[in-house]
Formats: sequence, structure tokens, C-alpha cells
Amino acid sequence: MMPGYEEILDLLSSRLREVHLRVSILKNLAAITYAFLALSKGGRSGHGRLSLSAIARALYAEGTQKSRFKRLSRFLNNRLFSEEVIVPYLIQFVIGTAQESLIPIVIDQTVVGAVQVIMAGVLFCGRVLPVAFTCFLYEKLYKSQNMLETGFLTLLIGSFPLGSKPVFIMDRGYGRLQLIRALNRMRGLYIMRAKGDVIVWIGNKAQALCRFSYKPGKAVRYRNALYRKDRQELVDVIIYSEGGFKEVWYLITPAGSASLLPSDDVVRLSTGHECRSNRASGTGRHILASEA
Repeated sequence: MMPGYEEILDLLSSRLREVHLRVSILKNLAAITYAFLALSKGGRSGHGRLSLSAIARALYAEGTQKSRFKRLSRFLNNRLFSEEVIVPYLIQFVIGTAQESLIPIVIDQTVVGAVQVIMAGVLFCGRVLPVAFTCFLYEKLYKSQNMLETGFLTLLIGSFPLGSKPVFIMDRGYGRLQLIRALNRMRGLYIMRAKGDVIVWIGNKAQALCRFSYKPGKAVRYRNALYRKDRQELVDVIIYSEGGFKEVWYLITPAGSASLLPSDDVVRLSTGHECRSNRASGTGRHILASEA
């Protein structure tokens, strides 16, 4: 059963008590949340796409469609309302108070029309709840995607409460030296899946990941490997495979992170993320639109 407006308002007020938002902002958030929930059950137009007009029609507010649309536009056009500002609030809403345990954050990229969407979501009760996203077009991308992703992860790390331990879970598309270096400099925790042909150095020996030995059913960790010999970025490599896997898993974590990211936990978090990704392809499109 869909919660009513008053129930949503009470929940927001309770979860965001420490943020000290104005009552008017909480009421607008509750009204918009109510509209999203109503639209998730139907009532959309334009082949199921979400539009501002559809949100305005379902907005919990008195007045005509025109007046509701103006209220929604004023709220969204407020210069203080931006993705950078709301990220800490969304994170606090999802995880609550600071946690000492690891907080898995799935980073994924999808496409909506011609727009590329990079999304971050918190694993919560077996689902991925989006807490941040950034959009871009390749033809209008300023500088590089590496810089965009680095800035996005920097924003995420700074948005978590003090004492929290977010760990970023990323697929093979993010296993780039620039991103690993940036995360190492920020002392961020991460689990990146890598391709088997990636070459690392242990001692003075260069070797592709697919050439490393491993035991089926057991996570094998190689410590302090050089991801690139010329630039010398240290990482730990974890290799895992078991029956039913189509291929071997090669996982990259920060060097010296075994106490915070034990090998078995790394495998558990990574394989669980992959199952969720396969079950809901197009993560950004489906979760951002359908589960809002």
C-alpha cells in the first residue's frame, strides 16, 4: 500500500532531523516524493517516460495543473538545489547515522537516450538505492571522463558522515590508472574488477593477471603489486573462481587494505554486485526512474 503524504512527511522529518531543513523544504520534498510514488504505480504518459508535467499532475498540492507546475519549477530552479547539495542528505537518509562497518557503494554507468549517466547507489536490503548521479554527453564533455569520474568520487567521499567507511564497487570499465591513483591519494576504499590481460609487476617480474595461479573456491591475494611500473601505483590483487563461473574474477583493491577488506569479503561484495547488475541491466535508467 502506498504511504500517504503525512506519513512521508513524518518519515522525512525523522530521518533528516539532524540536517535542520526548513519546514517548507521538507513539505516540498514530501509532495514530490508522493508524486514519484504515485507515478511509479502508473499514470505516466509519453511511453512511460517521466516528465515534469507528469510530476506536477501527481504533486500533492492544491490548485490547477499550471500552479502545481510553477511550484515544482520554483523548487527545482532554486540555486541552492543542486545534485552536489542533496548528495549528503540522500546518503544520510539511506544509511542513517555514521556506521563503523563497510558501506558498499556501487558505481555504474548507463545511457538514457543519448545522455551518459554515472550513478552511485548504496546496497540496501539486496537492492541498490541511488544516492548520486552525474550526466554528460561525449561530444560536450569538458576535458576528460577521468576528471569527471574523479570529481564525482571526491564528492561522494566527502558526503559521507565522519567515521563511515564507504567502499566503491566498480566493474572493469573503471580499472584505469588515473582513477586508481586518485582514489589512493584520497585513501578511498575500492574494489575494481579487472580484465585478465592487465599486466602488473610483482618484484621485477611483469605478468598478466590471467597468468597468476589460483585455487578454485578460494580467494588468493597477491599483495603490493605495481599496477603500472613506470608510475608505480601499488595495489592488491585478489583472484577467485568457482564452479558455475564463466570466467575467473580478477579484483583490484588498495595496497595494504587486507585488514579493512579481507579477501573473502571482497569476493562476497563483488559477486553479489554482479548478480544484482545482471538482474537489473540498465541500472541508472530502471532504478532512477522506476524506484524513485
